[in-house]
Amino acid sequence: MKFVVIRVKSRCKVIASTGYIQTESSIAMTREVKKAGVDGVAYYKKTYQEEVYQHFETM
Repeated sequence: MKFVVIRVKSRCKVIASTGYIQTESSIAMTREVKKAGVDGVAYYKKTYQEEVYQHFETM
């Protein structure tokens, strides 16, 4: 991920997918990509709105 952040040099936003079934795994991956300098994270999974809210609230 660090390679991508360096390569684009602020020409565009870098959004990383940190989606795992377990919230704890998503948190760990989100911390890693944050260190790399990404602009944001996304998680794609069919869920109910409350599940999505709870997931990101925890993160």
